[in-house]
Amino acid sequence: MNRAHSESAYPHLGQYINGNLIAGSGEIFDVQDPSTGAKLGRCAPASAQNVDAALIAAKSGFEIWRKMSAHERGNILKRVADVVRADKDRLAGLVTLEVGRPLSEAQVEVGHAAAMFEWAAEEG
Repeated sequence: MNRAHSESAYPHLGQYINGNLIAGSGEIFDVQDPSTGAKLGRCAPASAQNVDAALIAAKSGFEIWRKMSAHERGNILKRVADVVRADKDRLAGLVTLEVGRPLSEAQVEVGHAAAMFEWAAEEG
């Protein structure tokens, strides 16, 4: 990811709750590239209502998840691993922007994340 265009390449920030991207509330703050200090974007923290909604959605999602067979859950987690691997370069670029990690290390980190989903898929 080109650092010169990092702000325009940075995603819209919010909380992903129950399938929807929800804006936070409260004092908006800048998200900065720690290696350059450049502004990447702006974000508002989650409100208490956001947290409550996320907890309700998580409980509902868990009820669906626990009723699936281990095979079904494993297939979903394998698909997640595949999606992470397919988007490895973009995800590694975001890691680099957010935490200042060298791109080569961020690519390894993303690969490890995909491997963890795959491991969990095998566990059922």
